[in-house]
Amino acid sequence: MPSLADKLKSLGVKVGTREIPAPQPDKRFPIDSVITGAFASNSLGETFIHEEHFAADYHHGLAPIKLQASLNMMSAWAADARLRDLPIESFAFLDTETSGLSGGTGTYAFLVGVGKFINEEFVLQQFFMRDPSEESALLEGLGEFLASAKALVTFNGKAFDAPLLVTRYTLHNIPVPFRNFAHLDLLPLARRLWRDRLESRALKYLEENILLAPRTVEEVPSYEIPYIYFDYLRDGDARPFKGVFYHNAMDVVAMAALLSHTAKMLEDPFHEGIEHGLDVIALAKLYEDLGQWDTAARLFERGLEKGISEENFPETVRRLSVLQKRRGDFDEALRLWEEAADKGHIYAFIELAKYYEHKKRDVESALKWTKSAQQQIEKSDLPTYMRKHWMDELNHRLQRLETRLGKQNGSSIIRATNGGTMEITISKQKGRVPVTVLQPHGDVDASNYAELLNKARELFNGGAKDFLVDLSDVPFMSSAGLVALHSISMFLRGEQPVDPQTGWAALKSIDRSRGSGIQTHIKLLNPQEMVNETLDKAGFTQFFEVYTDLKKAVASF
Repeated sequence: MPSLADKLKSLGVKVGTREIPAPQPDKRFPIDSVITGAFASNSLGETFIHEEHFAADYHHGLAPIKLQASLNMMSAWAADARLRDLPIESFAFLDTETSGLSGGTGTYAFLVGVGKFINEEFVLQQFFMRDPSEESALLEGLGEFLASAKALVTFNGKAFDAPLLVTRYTLHNIPVPFRNFAHLDLLPLARRLWRDRLESRALKYLEENILLAPRTVEEVPSYEIPYIYFDYLRDGDARPFKGVFYHNAMDVVAMAALLSHTAKMLEDPFHEGIEHGLDVIALAKLYEDLGQWDTAARLFERGLEKGISEENFPETVRRLSVLQKRRGDFDEALRLWEEAADKGHIYAFIELAKYYEHKKRDVESALKWTKSAQQQIEKSDLPTYMRKHWMDELNHRLQRLETRLGKQNGSSIIRATNGGTMEITISKQKGRVPVTVLQPHGDVDASNYAELLNKARELFNGGAKDFLVDLSDVPFMSSAGLVALHSISMFLRGEQPVDPQTGWAALKSIDRSRGSGIQTHIKLLNPQEMVNETLDKAGFTQFFEVYTDLKKAVASF
């Protein structure tokens, strides 16, 4: 009896794929019939090259593709002085389309687009390999085009494109043409500038939302491109590559425009074209990190004036406050704050109140600016979150200033001697044991930490054994302040404090004390948010008890 397989065979049905012919490449649509270009020969073979030209004054959306600003700030941000000195003609803008996103020796770049400024034009060449066997010829042709360049501009190229190409050149034993180039990767900069404002920092998204240059319907999504190439290798039909070449070309052109746009932002961060508050704040952070504190402070203030979201508001105010203290140029800061206060900006009233309280020791002027700030808030149309933030701070400040002005019973304000600048309130509290409360007023830093230390030692020599350090009126504490607290704890437990002037040795002594257990004779009360963060980062909360309630703190001794 014939089997089912025999019956199927008699009907012409074939089992398996062995007798099915492989699909033949479609010779009707080779790459040169879809994309204009030419096959270029070199010592290693032949590669297809498509070339486009853009006028030097061409704008990609809002931005010109040719650099119109200096790269001084860009060079400082990238920590590469070569970028500052090179002419734009020495820059090559490079982007690859690859067979995958994993990298490694199994991934290759089948299309590489490179743009350079040549004779007042932006010349874009795209190198394409019809088959992996043409890779060495593509790499050689790319190297020839890069020969006159001295800097590479990419978008995520330091992490992906450049390492991938280095691998391919190495596998073919061809010298890497860009090995000693300066390399500017625009993705990290884009993340710095637009992390808080944009939901994506992808190049296409930046084109649409920053450069205002949306792509046409020719655009092919990045994730489809490897599959398009594998299909092409099977059937030879190059028609889908029209969109791939367009995608790659726009990536290269967009990089040139983005460099031009960001260089202008960094060179002139106060330009009226920078309209969004968060963009200004991002520039302020960048300038702060580069040590240009005066410009950074003005940018933080400008960003607050323009208005920012509730999510970013508290951190911006905190950073501005810290920066003002770092600057130390209070004459200029005072002028800027008074000017901003005249325009009704709340942060300026706050900074003026802090200045008169902590630097001038003028409680009445501080009180005046605090009340003026409250009045300004009452008549403003600030969002609820801003109003609450400022009023909470002002109410706390007002209560403290009125208390200091009235000189509470049971406490005395003692001005430090020997030319000191710190005011310290000393009071006594009765718990199970007598507790001496030290409340420094103002910043505790390298200029005055010794005054706190000396006052505590003086009280200790006079018989005080248990100390509660009230930090509620200390907006900022440097590492010198930490050394002072640590030194007090050491002499309270009968040890010889390390000389703070030894610097590193003093800090190492703090590190050793983390293992000494909780301090029983010195505790901390009500550190402000920024000081509490400093204490926590330094590990002080591991061996200092921190309280927010005076009665509980006193009862703990």
